[in-house]
Amino acid sequence: MHRWSDLHVQLKELHHDNLNTFVGAHVEPGNSYILWKYCAKGSLQDVLENEDIVLDWMFKLSFALDIARGMEYLHKSTLKSHGNLKSTNCVVDSYWVVKVTDFGVVTFPPEDHEDVMSRHAACSALLWTAPELLRLIERPKKGTQRGDVFSYGIVLQEIFFRVGPYGFDTDITPEEIIERVRNTEHPPFRPCYPGDCEVPDKALVLMTSCWDECPEHRPNFRNIRRGLIELNGGRTVSMMDNMLALMEMYSSRLEQLVADRTEELAQEKAKTDRLLYQMLPASVADQLKSGRAVVPEFYDAVSIFFSDIVGFTTIASKSKPLEVVDFLNDLYTAFDDVIYKKDVYKVETIGDAYMCVSGCPRRNGRRHAMEIAEMALDLVSTVTNFKIRHRPNEALQLRIGLHTGPCAAGVVGVAMPRYCLFGDTVNVASRMESTGKALHIHISSAMNEALLALDCGFMTVERGLIEIKGKGIQKTYWLVGREGHPRPLPETFSKLQQAYCESSLLSTPASPTSTSLSLHEGMYGALRKTSVAISNFSMTSEPDDAIASATGTASMICTRCGERHEPGCLCVEKRSASVDTPPGDVFVKPSDVSATNAQVFTKTDEVPTKTKLAPASTNNADVSTETAVEITETGDVSTKPVADVKTSGQPTAASEDDPTANLKSSIPRIEIS
Repeated sequence: MHRWSDLHVQLKELHHDNLNTFVGAHVEPGNSYILWKYCAKGSLQDVLENEDIVLDWMFKLSFALDIARGMEYLHKSTLKSHGNLKSTNCVVDSYWVVKVTDFGVVTFPPEDHEDVMSRHAACSALLWTAPELLRLIERPKKGTQRGDVFSYGIVLQEIFFRVGPYGFDTDITPEEIIERVRNTEHPPFRPCYPGDCEVPDKALVLMTSCWDECPEHRPNFRNIRRGLIELNGGRTVSMMDNMLALMEMYSSRLEQLVADRTEELAQEKAKTDRLLYQMLPASVADQLKSGRAVVPEFYDAVSIFFSDIVGFTTIASKSKPLEVVDFLNDLYTAFDDVIYKKDVYKVETIGDAYMCVSGCPRRNGRRHAMEIAEMALDLVSTVTNFKIRHRPNEALQLRIGLHTGPCAAGVVGVAMPRYCLFGDTVNVASRMESTGKALHIHISSAMNEALLALDCGFMTVERGLIEIKGKGIQKTYWLVGREGHPRPLPETFSKLQQAYCESSLLSTPASPTSTSLSLHEGMYGALRKTSVAISNFSMTSEPDDAIASATGTASMICTRCGERHEPGCLCVEKRSASVDTPPGDVFVKPSDVSATNAQVFTKTDEVPTKTKLAPASTNNADVSTETAVEITETGDVSTKPVADVKTSGQPTAASEDDPTANLKSSIPRIEIS
């Protein structure tokens, strides 16, 4: 125990600017505790491996000179040598001064329980050891001064190139390195370094001389210190000058580091905000981030979208769970790409159900109906070209419902807040979806009126009276397209668009007191093969109630531009009080028949069948002297004697299986008795 007390006194007497201060030690049987002064920057190895710290040549030279000064003093002391010099036993204080530490530690009594180190770890700890010491079976615990110089040469390699010992020899293990250093190879195995490095040649010569194979040829630390001063142009680098230079450089680097970290923080914050804005509306998310309570709001008018995958249960039952997840992820990713371009907020997705709203939380006037309708058309187009990854031959069908009306919105929950909509508008929009059809866009009367009021070219076809749960019988419509819509739509939309065009050109707006010239529903099919030419006639009703009185060539008046157009113009929304040429295959062939006669032609034989109607000068004249045309429910055309010609303007009931039933019902119907 007296021996360890003497060592304790020796360590306490060692004082140098480049030696770490020994505070004290506690030795007891089986354990030793040694206390050194704390250095804020950590070990030299920690500083060298920190890429955020920029070390120029003056920095590196200062580190090397600090270690050389400390070791020169240590070799002149009573300890004589270090015995375990390495970058981990050199510490850096808050003033960037390197101090040698852990000197004399090897002479303290070992612990009773020896640490079991792996061979790899043991060899890694010997990378700084001189070859002559590696060849000894019993190495001296205190080491040798020449061995410390070899270790210093390895530390110089770490400082100059900022790599670990033998850091450029990445293809061999520490075990192989120790074995090759121990062997007497020629030339001796030493750390390699790049030939085009920025280290001065004199510094490289000094470094390689320190790990000379012959210990006597290695310089002592006095000569090493002088060589380093010569590298600095003969100027002694004082601790104060070194500290000021290092602090200035470190401050500059710290400012740049703070700027870089601030930018990285801003980028991460932007990512977090982007994710939060995908979960909640931006305005709501900002309120939550600022700690404010989100007050529920009432919206006078919004448009709500609901969609559902037809047959999703069947698809899911025939698919693996992960395949269903991938399928929905692919589909909703495609949907999100469409929504991103619209003024629409995605409220939620529940399984295969998809809910969106426009006009909430950001109010957009009356545009919400247009935004949600345009989005619905784009999503139908997207579904048309969508392929299910694991079932590529199976066509995906979407059912969509739209409605517009008032609602309330707010955030529900604290642990996982959700932005929810409340009100009857949500229920009706959901009913529009559930009562719709595959690859159809089912809209309510309110939605239809909102689109017509915008006058943006949206095309709708009346579906008819539908039983809506909780609302009773409601008139609903199909949204079939928009003029100039650039994306392709399914074939079902093409048929409905054709029906819309025929309805626009054939239908005549009727006043409540007028009698409409109607065709039976069956005439819808016959219009494609039969045309009726009516010349100089009047209806068997009061003159004021007559829908039309043809007096020659008829024309149409466009309600948009107010101009008069020729028959068949697609710009026409409503017809004037004249009866004009129907669109499509229906045509009128002029005839020089008398004023009391009308002619019927077919495109096949164009043989006229005369039908006598009341002369224009006769009021309420019933005619039955010749034949009239009968168009049956199946669309067949036949003639029969005219008994009584009646007109009826009553629409027929909508057919659930026939999307054009209401279109046909809006066309005048001829009843022949």
